This record gives sequence, C-alpha cells and structure tokens, in this order.
Amino acid sequence: MKLLLVSCLVALAGADGPATSAYQQKPVIKILSQEDVHPGDGTYRFSFQTENGIQRDESGQPKAGGGGGGGYGQPGGGYVQQGGWSYTDGYGGPVQLTFTADENGYQPVSDLLPTPVPTEYPVPVVPQVYQGEPARYGPAPAAAPAPAPAQYRPAAPAPQRYN
Repeated sequence: MKLLLVSCLVALAGADGPATSAYQQKPVIKILSQEDVHPGDGTYRFSFQTENGIQRDESGQPKAGGGGGGGYGQPGGGYVQQGGWSYTDGYGGPVQLTFTADENGYQPVSDLLPTPVPTEYPVPVVPQVYQGEPARYGPAPAAAPAPAPAQYRPAAPAPQRYN
C-alpha cells in the first residue's frame, strides 16, 4: 500500500505542468465611452461604446400626467423610453436595433426582425379581349357525361376443398 502511495506521489511530481484544456481565455474588451445620467427629476440617460464596436444607448422620462409616487422617488405613471444598440455579427455585417417603449408597448425596429406574412394580396389583373379582336379561345367544350358506375357484385366465395 505504501509503495502504491509513493509511486503515485512520484508520478504526480513528475507531471509536466497543468493538463491542457480546450478553454482559451477571451481577450478583455475595453469600454471606450460610458455615460450614466440621472438628474433626479425622473429622467435618465445612459450609453456606452466598446472597442469591438458594440454601442448601446437609452433614455427615458416619466409619462406626462403620471402622478403618484413610485419607488425611489420616481413618478408612478410609467415611462416613455427610447434607445437602441448596434454591433457587428459573426459574419461582419452590421446589426442595428432601435426601440420605443410607451403606452403602446415595446416597439423594436430592425431589418433583422421577422415581419408578418401578408394576409391580403392584390387581385391579379386579367387582360380583357380588345374591341374588334376575335377571341383567341372559344368557350370550353361541354363535358361528356361521366360513365355510370358499375354495379357492385360481391365476389363468389372460393370453393373449399377437403382432403
């Protein structure tokens, strides 16, 4: 038992540093600018920009006639907010989104957001026969009557044989 313990300690001491890992530490992205303004009248504004091109901004103000006291001294009638963000996607394309949030809810605007499928389509314009021009196609020929269905007769049972 002691020999096993000593051999494990010797193997551990001879190990070549920590085990390699697939994890690689990501580089630290610097913040180029940051603003955070709360003047105390219920309005606010913040924004930041990073060195890898991420930008975010937002501002908000209490809704007019909000009245009532909310938490932390803010008016209790809700806010009207505007803002947006932008960054570069993994393919190098710009991604941009702006929004408004008010009594009508959150309303984002971006080329990347899906749009609803139209439910009404325009009626196609069918060309009319010109005056004086003979019709290119005459009326459809009358269809021949369908044949009468065959009478159903069950199949005769197969004769049974006994050996």
